[in-house]
Amino acid sequence: MGLSVLFSPVSAAIGGVLIGGSASALFRANGRILGMSGILKEVRTSAWKQAFVGGMLTTSGATTLLLGPQVWEGVLHSSQFSALTLASGLLVGFGTTVGSGCTSGHGVCGLSRLSKRSMVAVGTFFPVSMITANAFSRVDPLIVNYFSFPTGFGVDPIISSTALVLGGAFLIQRSFANKISQTADGDSSKSLIASAATGGVFASGLMLSGMTDPRKVLGFLDIFSLSGWDPSLAFVMMFAVAISFFGFRNAKNCIPLLRKCTSLPTNTDITPSLIIGSALFGIGWGIAGVCPGPGIVSLSSGTLFSLGWVSSMFVGFVLGSFW
Repeated sequence: MGLSVLFSPVSAAIGGVLIGGSASALFRANGRILGMSGILKEVRTSAWKQAFVGGMLTTSGATTLLLGPQVWEGVLHSSQFSALTLASGLLVGFGTTVGSGCTSGHGVCGLSRLSKRSMVAVGTFFPVSMITANAFSRVDPLIVNYFSFPTGFGVDPIISSTALVLGGAFLIQRSFANKISQTADGDSSKSLIASAATGGVFASGLMLSGMTDPRKVLGFLDIFSLSGWDPSLAFVMMFAVAISFFGFRNAKNCIPLLRKCTSLPTNTDITPSLIIGSALFGIGWGIAGVCPGPGIVSLSSGTLFSLGWVSSMFVGFVLGSFW
């Protein structure tokens, strides 16, 4: 088994540093955990989460406008919109709700904090996603195409990127308006600025590392790929967790720079829901190679694949809340 031509250790490592750095900075500044699925589920009601997502959207859109649509080459040329796309988004949304996390919350922040729940979650969704990716890579393309929708639909990347910049700016502005009614949350103007900034750095790390390219993610998960294995994701996780480990040192006694207290997860139980949810997330991730953070950032591409996947993920969030 050889290595894929897409293997990019340097950009993967730098992207991992940015991802781990954003998680560490968010915790040290605001005492918050960078759990992307949890952030997205509560973006309508939480000021700091609005600022964080706003920073992500603005950075993604601005990057596309500055560098051009070619930054989404992986999404534009390798991701066919199909019923499997919708199934993937649905499973990721449902699974992360039931299992309380994804690759950022459990994978980066959880492992960095040496959380046993996160170790179980990661130990579940990574093998499941690998099995799924290997299985689907060997399905006859004719069967996959049978579930596909007509191509050629979507939004021009310039239009979608402009919409993301404006939408991100609106969310950031909205967060400052909402902080007045959320004084119990302890957010100040400075902490919201920090949330928006770390969201921007996080989005940059996802794009630079290749996490937004389904080809690279599936190239890692499908270790027996005929086109060669791409270990880039291993570099991303290794550097992200290593940087975050130092950011989360002595977490329980940490006093944030911009807030009065930390907001650490309190549930330490290993439950069936944790394992079932992580497994479902793993299946969804293994089908399309997309998880919550990269999915949101990829909206800038304007592809029907990204728009459909993200919409389906939010449906999964809603369904998962009834679990």
